Amino acid sequence: MPKGIYNHLNTKTPIYSLKRNRKVSESMKGKKNSLGIKQSLKTIKKRIVKLKGKKRPPFSTEWRENISKSHFGKKLPPFSEEHKEGISEALKGRKLSAEHCEKIGKGNKGKKLSSWHIERLRQSNLGKKRSEKTRKILSIQKLGKKNHFWVDGRTPENKKTRMNLETKLWREANFFRDNFTCQKCKVRSGNGKAIFLEVHHIYNFSSYPKLRFFKKNGITFCKDCHRKFHKFFGRTNNNFQQLKEFLEFKNETQRI
Repeated sequence: MPKGIYNHLNTKTPIYSLKRNRKVSESMKGKKNSLGIKQSLKTIKKRIVKLKGKKRPPFSTEWRENISKSHFGKKLPPFSEEHKEGISEALKGRKLSAEHCEKIGKGNKGKKLSSWHIERLRQSNLGKKRSEKTRKILSIQKLGKKNHFWVDGRTPENKKTRMNLETKLWREANFFRDNFTCQKCKVRSGNGKAIFLEVHHIYNFSSYPKLRFFKKNGITFCKDCHRKFHKFFGRTNNNFQQLKEFLEFKNETQRI
């Protein structure tokens, strides 16, 4: 550690003279010390349990600056798996204050991540499924002026509604219920063939705003079948009777 960075005023630790420190150093020469000895996971966990709930005294600004300078340009050795587990245990359940989060945000503003860092983040998020609650929080964080694509609020309300999270969740719920299969021609993706699926509003989107996100008001169609439905019945005043007739059609030309 760099010389003169410790503040002993608020502690009981005495400040030793340079002569005394040299004597201690000379006496320890050739003797075994703890330097380089790896602690077991059991020992690390014991220490964590012992220190849990205890608050250390706040470090002075000068102390922090000196530590920062001493570590500048140095690369830390990679942590062992045991060390990582110990850190993980220590940080479990820890919640950062709003002020702390704001400081982190300001500190990271304008920073550009390297391609290596971006790839690592991508790999760590692969296969992860966010809960509905998390998705709603992330959606709110990027609404309106908070979104980096926002320009003068020029997006039409209709487009906003069709692209919001509620619409996405409604679409996903219908896909899972219908097993990602078109309910008219029974096709689905697989065996190297990709089928583009859409969810059709049984009672149309514009005329029945209260039923827009009602799960039973949706049915899965492939893109072709969805286009055919609206070709036969139009895009306004759609209802369940029209859907029933469409599902009973034997071929494209037949119409009741």
